[in-house]
Amino acid sequence: MRRELFIITPKKCINWILYACVLFSAAYSLFGVSLSTFYICDILNLILFYFEMKHIKEIRKECAPLINILTALLLSLMIGACINLVKLPLIFWGLRNLGRYFIIFFGVVFFFTLDDVERVIRFYFKAQIFNAIVGLYKYFILGLFSDDFGGGIFWGGGGLNPFCLLLLCYYVNLYFRKKTTFKKFVFIVAATFMLGAMAEEKMMLMLAVLCILLSVIINQYIEKGLTVRKLAILLGILVGFVVAIYAVNRLAPDMLSILLNKENFMNYATATFDEGYRIPRVGSFKVINSLFLRTPIKKWFGLGIGNCDTSAFSFLQSDFYRMYGDYNYRWFTNQWTYLECGILGFGLYLLFFVTLIITLFSKLKKYPRICQPYMIMSAVYTIAMIGLMWHSSAIKVDTAYLIYFGMAIGLVAMKCVHKGIERGSDKKWA
Repeated sequence: MRRELFIITPKKCINWILYACVLFSAAYSLFGVSLSTFYICDILNLILFYFEMKHIKEIRKECAPLINILTALLLSLMIGACINLVKLPLIFWGLRNLGRYFIIFFGVVFFFTLDDVERVIRFYFKAQIFNAIVGLYKYFILGLFSDDFGGGIFWGGGGLNPFCLLLLCYYVNLYFRKKTTFKKFVFIVAATFMLGAMAEEKMMLMLAVLCILLSVIINQYIEKGLTVRKLAILLGILVGFVVAIYAVNRLAPDMLSILLNKENFMNYATATFDEGYRIPRVGSFKVINSLFLRTPIKKWFGLGIGNCDTSAFSFLQSDFYRMYGDYNYRWFTNQWTYLECGILGFGLYLLFFVTLIITLFSKLKKYPRICQPYMIMSAVYTIAMIGLMWHSSAIKVDTAYLIYFGMAIGLVAMKCVHKGIERGSDKKWA
């Protein structure tokens, strides 16, 4: 038994990474512990990659379309790197920053069962309770607002947004199918809107509303017919929105003038600031083309993977970043990726997410009821993560491990059906 504690397995690597990305974030946000601790996740990820290589044929068979897209993406990145004569260390660093999360995605799909998924979610639920308490303390006791508030136990919206949206998508869909309690459902919804308002995360609140609406619509489409429970849920959501708007108005009144006014919202989305982001969220590709990608080749292949990147290590800092880093393009996934990968690379990167959504939705009715909420949850969550690409770099920073975990949950449920894996006290699925 003691010997087993020291045996490294794929599941242990995944669990340690998923726990660590929350714990390390809290340690940095609350106690100032160095973010270098996240390099431990890199080591665990490399070990996980070793295990995946031993099962590459099986993984490729289960996820062939997604693997093919990533293969095409890698090829386009190598062509772009060769065209731009990118230094080898920068290529590896760029591939690390873009591709490390796909390792844990396929690891979760291949090695995890739904019991493993729920074990991680239970930990995240407890973390969200602590997150809400810390958020209330920061806001009402310390009087921290907006950027000073950060993201509760996270250092900013890049961690807070995907974490809250993951739990929201999970518990909304499970509650719709009577798989979780009303208390948990209400707490997660309330915590999401409360933390979003206190942190003034406008995009998070918009995506939270979108996730709930999509989940309700899709579940209603799959399970046709109204019941007392469904009517109660819809009424509760309506009341919840009213309460959420009231709470946002009380905690961050300026946000409503942006969220509920089209002109104000477009001004916010297209704004640039010399001291902040100098490339707008909306219309950024046109600006990037005029500034940096002026030839057809550069537009299609970008400036090369890693060629716009930086690091605490000087030899991994690109010349481009030293010159144009104050444009803060690394704050936004779409700008950062488009600069390095061009139309072709960014298109293939985005295609991975779109293909995953299509796969989950197209096969939804072919799978048993017990599997469907997990598939809907992952698809809706992936849609939200595409939206975040234009809002922040959440999907490429260290906490993004939990994003790819959430995206993989639906495929885990589908795998359990195919293989007839038992889940807890449930009967065999196949």
